[in-house]
Amino acid sequence: IFAISFISLVLSNYFISYADNLHKHIYEEFFKWIIVWALICYYKFPNKYPKSLLVSLLAICFFLVSNASFEPIVFIAVLVVGFSWTFERKIFTPLNFFLGFVTIAAFLAHFYQVVLYYGDFNEALADFSGSLSHRTLGKDNPKNYFTWIDFLQNPFRPINRMERMFIIPGWAFIIMAWFGLKRIYRENREFFGVLMSLLAASYAWYFIMPQHAFIHPFTVRQFGIFVIFITGYSVVEYSKVAKLGFKSDKLLPKLGHGFLILYVAIMFLTQHVLQAYLRFGFLHGTDI
Repeated sequence: IFAISFISLVLSNYFISYADNLHKHIYEEFFKWIIVWALICYYKFPNKYPKSLLVSLLAICFFLVSNASFEPIVFIAVLVVGFSWTFERKIFTPLNFFLGFVTIAAFLAHFYQVVLYYGDFNEALADFSGSLSHRTLGKDNPKNYFTWIDFLQNPFRPINRMERMFIIPGWAFIIMAWFGLKRIYRENREFFGVLMSLLAASYAWYFIMPQHAFIHPFTVRQFGIFVIFITGYSVVEYSKVAKLGFKSDKLLPKLGHGFLILYVAIMFLTQHVLQAYLRFGFLHGTDI
C-alpha cells in the first residue's frame, strides 16, 4: 500500500505542474508535508520524538508558510484543529493556541515587510486588501469577477482537474477512494480522521479562496497530501472488487470495471506521459 502511494507521488504531476520556476507554492507544499508528519508524530508517537523538538519544528514551518503568504493559513488552521479533534477530541489545545500565535506573528511580520517595501502603511494595506479581494471575489478585474454560480461549481472543480496532476483522474478516484476509505474506517479510525482533516483543510482553502481556485487549475494541489495518502489503499481495495467483477458471469460489471480502468489508463497516458513527460519534458522543443 505504501509503495503504491509512493509510486503515485513520483509518477504524478503533483509538483512539476507548478514548481518549474520555484514559485512560492513549491515551498508551501514542502512545509505542509513536514507539518503533517510532525503533527502525526506529536499525537501518535509522543514517546518516539521529543515533543519540544516537534513543537519547534511545527513553529518554524508555520512561521515560514504564513510569512510567505496568507493563502496557506486557511489550510494549516483547519488541519491543526482537525488533528487535535481526531486524536484528543479537543479543538482548543495549548498546541493550537501556540501555533495560532506563531501564525499571527508571521502574518504581521509579512505585513511589516510590505510596509517597508512601499514605505507607507496605507499602500501596504491597500496591497493586502487588493490581494484578498482578488483571491476571493476577483473584484479587481471585471472579467474574473466571481459569481454565486461559480461558487456552487467550485466543489466539483478539483474532481475535474485531478487528471492533470494525479495518476488517477477525479471521477475514477472517487469510486476507488470509496473502497479505500471503507477499509481505513474499519481498521484505523485515527488515520481516517487524519484523512478527513486533510480533505476538510483542502476544501476549506477552495471555499475561502474561491476565485483563485476558479482561475488556476494547479490549485488542485491543495488536495495533494490527501490524494497521495489514500491512493495505495484505494488501488488495493478497488482491485479486489474489480477482480470479482471480471470473474462474474454478468456482463455489466465487466463493462463497468473495464471502462473505468481504460479511463484511468487513457488519462494517465495523455495528461502525464504525453503532456508532462514528453511534450514538456524529454521531447520539449520538438514538434510533438
